[in-house]
Amino acid sequence: MRISLTQPQLAGAIQTVARAVSGKTTAPVLTGILISAENSRITLKAYDTEIGIQAPAGGTVERDGSIVLPAKIMGEIIRSIPQGNITIDADVSNHTATLTWGRSEFTIHGFDAVQFPSLPEISAAGPITVETETMKGMIRQTAFATAQSDARPVLTGVLLEASGRELSMVAIDGVRLSFRRVYLSNDGIPESKAIVPARALNEVARLIQSGPEVPSVGLEAGQGHALFTIGEVRVISRLLEGQFPPYQQIIPKSYSTTVTIRRQDLHDACERASLVSSDDDNTIRLNISGGCVSMSAASPEVGRVREDVDAQVEGESLEIAFNARLLIEGLRVIDVDEVLLRSTGKFSPACIRYVDHENFIYVVMPLRTAEVS
Repeated sequence: MRISLTQPQLAGAIQTVARAVSGKTTAPVLTGILISAENSRITLKAYDTEIGIQAPAGGTVERDGSIVLPAKIMGEIIRSIPQGNITIDADVSNHTATLTWGRSEFTIHGFDAVQFPSLPEISAAGPITVETETMKGMIRQTAFATAQSDARPVLTGVLLEASGRELSMVAIDGVRLSFRRVYLSNDGIPESKAIVPARALNEVARLIQSGPEVPSVGLEAGQGHALFTIGEVRVISRLLEGQFPPYQQIIPKSYSTTVTIRRQDLHDACERASLVSSDDDNTIRLNISGGCVSMSAASPEVGRVREDVDAQVEGESLEIAFNARLLIEGLRVIDVDEVLLRSTGKFSPACIRYVDHENFIYVVMPLRTAEVS
C-alpha cells in the first residue's frame, strides 16, 4: 500500500475514528486503526467490538492495500508533523509502514490487516432519515439521563422506537426518565425498537458537531446492531439486549399541581440553591403556592438560601424536595422559554414538559427529607 495525503486530511480522519479504538483488549490489533486503500479511496476504521467508526480520508492512492497501525503512536506522530504532504508506504508482508514528509522518515510497526474484524453488516428494511439538528437535539435531550453504572446494562442505553412517522428516544436511570418524540418526513416507517448504548449516541452527536455540515443522518437497526450514517462517516454500534422498563407506566397520567414557569428562572434558581446544599443528595426544597415557587436549601458549613420565582400555579399547594443536579440537568436540555412543572404529591414523580405539547417529557423522583415527610 502506498498513499499520499496532507497532514490535515490524515489528522482529521484519525480524530474522527479514534474514539472507537479499544483501550482495554486482549486483541492488540483492536488498539490500532485500519488504513485501507482501494479503488482510489482511502478509508480509516476503528472498532472495539462494541462501537465502530469508519471515515474517508482525502488523498491519492498509488498502490492498493491495507494495514493496521497503532492508534496512539499514529495520533501523536501526525499531530506533531507540520502541515504538508505525507506519504505512507506500507510493507504488508512484515506489517510495517514508513511515513515520510519533507526530509523526515518514520517507520511504525503495525498489525496484519487480515486480523482486523470486519464491521457488522446491517440488514434492515431501509434507513430512517432524520434531520441532523433533530438527531443532535434528541440525543442531547435523552442520553444524559442514562445510567452510569453497569448494574443494569439495559439502562446504560437509550430506547429508540419508530413507527409510521414517529421516532422517539427514551432514557431511564432509576431516578428519572427523559422522553423525546419527533415526527419525520418519512412515511410508513416499520415498527421497530432498539436499545442503543448512550456512548454510541454521544459519538454520533460529537461527529455531527465536529464534522462537515450535512442535512440529515441515516439510521438503520437490525440483527443486533445499529448504523448511523453522517455524510461519509459511518458509526456502527452493538445494541443492548434485555427488557427495557415499561416507561409509559412511569409517566404520570394525572396531576394535582401544575406550575407554568420560565425555564431559565427555574434553572438559575436551582443552580444558586445547589451552591448551598451540601448533603449527598444535593437537596433543594420547593414550596409551591400562590403565584410563586419558593426555593430553599441549607447546610451547616455554607449557610442557607431562599429565593422566590414568579410562576402561575394551578391546583393544590405543594412542598417537595429534589436532588438539585437532576432538576438542573433536565432543565438544561430544554430549548423553550416556558415549561410546565407538574406533580401529584410530595412523594410522587414530578414531570417537566413543554407547555404546548408532550413531545418532550422529563420525569424525576422527589426526595424524602425531614422537612418534607
